[in-house]
Order: sequence, then structure tokens, then C-alpha cells
Amino acid sequence: MGEIEYADFDNDGEEELIIRGYCNARLFFDVIGDTVYRLFETTSTTDVGNVVEMKGKRVIERTDVMHVGRNIYRITQYDSCCCIIDWFTLSAGFEGSSYSAEDEFYYRRREISMKEFEAIRDTIVFNGYSTMQ
Repeated sequence: MGEIEYADFDNDGEEELIIRGYCNARLFFDVIGDTVYRLFETTSTTDVGNVVEMKGKRVIERTDVMHVGRNIYRITQYDSCCCIIDWFTLSAGFEGSSYSAEDEFYYRRREISMKEFEAIRDTIVFNGYSTMQ
């Protein structure tokens, strides 16, 4: 049985519909005029989607942080017309259960340092808390 949530993930002042289902799968909807659009979906506990804030804007964060050897944050920003206006990935790839400065870190397809990875990751805010607190 699903649960209904509402959040303004496209920053237009109107809350959009989110339906949460089995294993935290989510469907994200928006309405323009008299048409309902399904914009986004996640599928399982390792493909988690949340509405978060980054730099003062609400975006959809899609994460995979449950697998050993990777932490992946996919960020998608929509405008009020259901168009994607920004999309990027922040990721860490590592051996074992945690990363270190010697591992691989990427932001917008560019290699970055562990310190840069953590600084960017810490700007992702979910319900008033950093996603890593």
C-alpha cells in the first residue's frame, strides 16, 4: 500500500505529488494545466529518491549508498514546465566498506578530491539536516 507525500520539488510555489510504495520506491508527479505528468521514479531500497535542498533550491536526490564500494548521488532539478534544467552525479568509488583519500571521486564527470566530494555532499540538505549527519 502506498503513501502520499507532497513537496515543491520544482520551486514553483506549488506542491507536487509523490507516491511512495513498496521498498521505498517513489513516483514523482506534476500537473500543468489539466495534464498530469509522471516525471521521475525510483525502484528499490538501493535506488532511493528524496526531495532535498541544494544551494537554496529544491531538487530530487537519487542515491545509491547501500552497496559496498560506492556512494552515488544523482541530482535532478526541474523547472515549473516539467523540464530538467540541471542534472549531475556526485560519486565515490572504493574498495571495501568505506572510502579514503586514495579512492576515486567524481562531480559532473570530473575527478575531484575526497575533501571536495565531502564538501559538495554536505550541501545536500534533507529535512533540515545534511544527508550525512
